[in-house]
Amino acid sequence: MTMRISAAVLCLLLLRASGYAEELKAHQFDPKPQRASLTALLKDVESAIGWPISVPKELAPKRVSLGAHVTSGWLALDAVATALELGIQIEKDTITLRPAPRHPPRVVVSGPFRLEVLRTTSKLNHQTGESETELLLEVAWERSVAVVLMDIEPEITIATFDKTPARFSQPVGKILPRGFSQQLACKLTGIPRSAAQLDRLAGQIRFTGSPGWLEFAWSKLDGKTEQVLELDGVQATLQPVRQTERRTEFTIGLIYPEPHPQFESFQQWAVVNTLRLEAVTLGKRAFSIDDDTNLDTAGRRMHGAYSFPRLGKNALQLDSLALWRATYRVPGKLAEYAIPFEFKNLPLP
Repeated sequence: MTMRISAAVLCLLLLRASGYAEELKAHQFDPKPQRASLTALLKDVESAIGWPISVPKELAPKRVSLGAHVTSGWLALDAVATALELGIQIEKDTITLRPAPRHPPRVVVSGPFRLEVLRTTSKLNHQTGESETELLLEVAWERSVAVVLMDIEPEITIATFDKTPARFSQPVGKILPRGFSQQLACKLTGIPRSAAQLDRLAGQIRFTGSPGWLEFAWSKLDGKTEQVLELDGVQATLQPVRQTERRTEFTIGLIYPEPHPQFESFQQWAVVNTLRLEAVTLGKRAFSIDDDTNLDTAGRRMHGAYSFPRLGKNALQLDSLALWRATYRVPGKLAEYAIPFEFKNLPLP
């Protein structure tokens, strides 16, 4: 008897053998409730994936029924787009649903990640005489997931056309995603122009990150004492806040627990951290600090110096530190993960 193993299962076995953690799970989405309108449905989708969603106003009253298989926010979003014949455009800060030409499905949902083939191009390499095919792959993830480093291209395990394997290279570098989506190029060779489709394209995208975020909050900014907090094994230390005539400076140290992934000296994974100020007496009035940041990472320790001007157009006056609260958002305990994927019947140009 011959036992067949799917590409997704094969990827999972390879991950376990290589020491990578299993893939992350998506937030559960309940398809059963009958939402009163598209607006109500998309509100639940936004809650699941953490992305704001924009849709044409004239479609807001419509109702869309979901099948029992729709168990994640990404699956619900794609079901809505299919039912209403809309395209999905993922931008830096929002998702927009708008009328678009229909095309065969080129989307795979893998846990909290959504992968879509945006574009496929082919060209002839005149030096080698071989055809080169490039697929532009967009990866987006639920905003509850922290991704600090990602392979610069997918690691392909299977690529076939007309029952013939294509050739591919393996990833050779890492990229630091800015936000909660990233476009990656998947390059294949040896596929003739006569081939109509890729029968199968399977592999994984490795990344360093965390299933969630931690938020440290300091409400007593007296500028005199060192304040230490610990959440889920991660220790954060706020040094006394320093104010000069021109600037207000925050210095924060982090210590992550072992085991901790290995980073190259140039990989500044802590740039995903965000420091925010809230005026205690003014409700939720928040200010993000992104003016001048100096980060130093060494192993599982991070030292960050954040400062912003007290003078000029973008100045923020902190005459009384006691009226402010500082919130520091960082990834939880970091580990190596992977996103297994498998596309079938991808059309070729």
